[in-house]
Amino acid sequence: MQACCRALILDASPLEQQESANAWAGRMIGFGNVAGYFLGFQNLPQMMPALGNTQMKVLCVLAMFVFTFCVGVSCVTVKEEPIEDSDDDSNEKWYTKFVSIFKSIRYLPSPLQKLCNTQFFAWLGWFPVLFYR
Repeated sequence: MQACCRALILDASPLEQQESANAWAGRMIGFGNVAGYFLGFQNLPQMMPALGNTQMKVLCVLAMFVFTFCVGVSCVTVKEEPIEDSDDDSNEKWYTKFVSIFKSIRYLPSPLQKLCNTQFFAWLGWFPVLFYR
């Protein structure tokens, strides 16, 4: 969901405001992290027994409410502009877009290629740890 929200920032913001919008998203993520850590140290089942009988249940319900509210506000307030299809794509083969993507990946600048490889192999190594420990 975070990737979708980051993409929405780029789609909904004018080019000159995208950097600032992305910085504000980072600030809000940091604020949410601090709030989450703060709530983790509170005795939430005693404060809000209707939301659950354990700390984790109450935190999950609170996160669900905040998440639903924030995504709901975004869905209501952000207006999407439809993109018109061009007729030029009708003559292309079905695999042309895939070839274009793979060519783009192959010819990335060296620093960006190193970053992508590092991310790929880090996630490739991390998922088995998450699922099979």
